[in-house]
Amino acid sequence: VTNETRAWAWACRSHILQRLQERIEASHAATSRQPPRLVLFHLHRIHQNTPSTMRVALVLAALVAVAVAKPLTATLVVNADPPKPKFEPQFYADVDVELHRGDEATLFGEGAWLSDYSAKKSLEDYKFREEGHLLPFYSYNLQRGDLGQRFEIESFSRHTCEERQITEFPNPWEFLNNVTYQGRDQYRKVELDIWGASFGDVHIRVGVEAPHYTTPVFFEAFGHHGGNRVYFKRFIANATLDSKYFDIPEECQSAAPVATAAPAAPKISATFMSEFDIEAERKGEPFHGEGKWAVSASHKAEVSESRIGGREHSEVVYELALFSEHKLYQITSEDKTECRESTTTRNFTAPFAWTEHAKFVGSHHVERFGVIDIFEYHVASNNLTIGVSANNTNIPLFYGREGRGIREHIFFRHFEPTEIDAKDLEPPSECKKN
Repeated sequence: VTNETRAWAWACRSHILQRLQERIEASHAATSRQPPRLVLFHLHRIHQNTPSTMRVALVLAALVAVAVAKPLTATLVVNADPPKPKFEPQFYADVDVELHRGDEATLFGEGAWLSDYSAKKSLEDYKFREEGHLLPFYSYNLQRGDLGQRFEIESFSRHTCEERQITEFPNPWEFLNNVTYQGRDQYRKVELDIWGASFGDVHIRVGVEAPHYTTPVFFEAFGHHGGNRVYFKRFIANATLDSKYFDIPEECQSAAPVATAAPAAPKISATFMSEFDIEAERKGEPFHGEGKWAVSASHKAEVSESRIGGREHSEVVYELALFSEHKLYQITSEDKTECRESTTTRNFTAPFAWTEHAKFVGSHHVERFGVIDIFEYHVASNNLTIGVSANNTNIPLFYGREGRGIREHIFFRHFEPTEIDAKDLEPPSECKKN
């Protein structure tokens, strides 16, 4: 190092240090905080204890660091919810499907889910395989909102079609407006953000992988007696779909019922006690039974117990949900001995809150009740139905749920909008740990 270099470094020292100190003070002015004394102290030490050429190098390095750094501020980091999912209503998807049927074996299948939202058409076409059956079980659901009709095939033969009138064609992802964040979980070895909502006894969850919040990874809808889960192998948003996908099958060619003038939608209490008979069908196999169902809005709790049977056996289905404690107790067995205790991220939702938004589809004759008014609400491939007397629209007589491979009809023998006894919200002895 020459004497000229030392002289140059010494001459530049004061100027560089002054500029650096000004930069530090300016960067902290917006926060009304004093510049860190430790920084200024070390600037002085650079001059006192460092050779002149090294002083220049260190000062220049510090100057660059301060130039690019943001002011030091005291920041409290809060773990906010991730962005809420938002899926396009116009799409094509290849999917794997699971059909859960209470204590019976789960069916696994695959197929396609298409939605031509602009044309008011959608199709779900799945094929399931079951051990012991040579023929696959078909689940076909064609929505033609442009015609006001829905066509369904749920059978091994794919020849029996049921059709009914629909009064609207909702966005298939409309339920996302009501979901809340339920944390992270792993599905098929992939970490996902989970969002959920409840409509009646249908509990819906959807999973997305960050940062792809516009592409679903899985979707599920479960009730007391089963449900279904869909895994998306491929999801094409804003897909252009050939109209032939939505042609009405030959076995579904018949006239649809005509709706009458619409009365006011039912408003059913969020707190009630009830007794009911149930008739249901899964993959073409019927079963029936009876039970009790009670809900307490004040306790944020729900309990149901039913005994249902098919051709070969019967079983007890019990579920107690204590939402304020995030606890779920379930029993599904022939002798009510085995209890499963788990945590739940679901929030309490009045089971019949959806009825205020249901659409009137006509007055129909229902065995044991005569002619009653029927209202429907479609949410995430599940069709919910409520039947009430024209003279008392706030007491349900009939409740139905139809979805992928599931059909349930509940006939209320008794429904009273009253509070349940608190002792009935205690876990049964089978669920209490020693």
